[in-house]
Amino acid sequence: MRARSSRSATRTGLAAVVLGAVLAACSSAGTGQTPATGSASPAAPAAVADLVSKAHGETGLIIYGNTPAGVIQPLLKAFTKTCPWIKPAYSQLSDNQVYSKYQSEHAQGAHTADLLISDSIQQVVQGERNGLFANVTPQGLTDFPAYTNQGHGVYVMSPDPVLVTWNTKLLSKNQAPTSYAGLSADVRKDPSRHPLVSYSPNNPLGYEAVYGLNHILGADRVNSYLDTYGPHTKTLDEGQDGLQYLVQGGASAGWLSSGLAQAVVPQYKG
Repeated sequence: MRARSSRSATRTGLAAVVLGAVLAACSSAGTGQTPATGSASPAAPAAVADLVSKAHGETGLIIYGNTPAGVIQPLLKAFTKTCPWIKPAYSQLSDNQVYSKYQSEHAQGAHTADLLISDSIQQVVQGERNGLFANVTPQGLTDFPAYTNQGHGVYVMSPDPVLVTWNTKLLSKNQAPTSYAGLSADVRKDPSRHPLVSYSPNNPLGYEAVYGLNHILGADRVNSYLDTYGPHTKTLDEGQDGLQYLVQGGASAGWLSSGLAQAVVPQYKG
């Protein structure tokens, strides 16, 4: 299997990023205390020595995220190496579950997450409006692109591209898709060779990527592609499920998948 970044899709900007949201309840206990309002002034970065000193009073870090557990483990191991007295606990959830689980627990004053990682931009916007996020400024933020800081405690954790994938056992190198227009033409020419897979509209990243493409290519052109793809597309809510379906031969090409898949593609060994 191969994965390719879609150049036009990468230009959708925030339609294809993983958003990290720092919560107001930033203690290890996830206390469910009242979140900071989005209008509050951001706290200045604390000195590293002060942070380390205060961190000795912490015992745990709870993270809800859409990232596959195997992908985020190196980050958690590096954190544990730096702060061995703090034990991170990671729960892999869907984009929407990340927020629904946190908000449900927070409303009950229950033990809940300190950090959220999700592609669901609409949930991030809603969270900002509801004042769910602590308006903090991380250390070293100036070392990253300006778009990293989305304001009100929301940060871009990983600007991943939208991927187009194909099964090399079903499509030769010359038959592999190189553009959305080319894939549309190939499907019309030989639909039997092009069973497809993609996100369902229920997946926030899929919805947002199509929204972005509409702005880049124009709605009429994008809709013409979707009209062609639709009858031949199996839709799945999770990107890794789509990749697995493709690898098993259910589809010859996937026309929309998460850039996170780049981390798991090598395990399929060609």
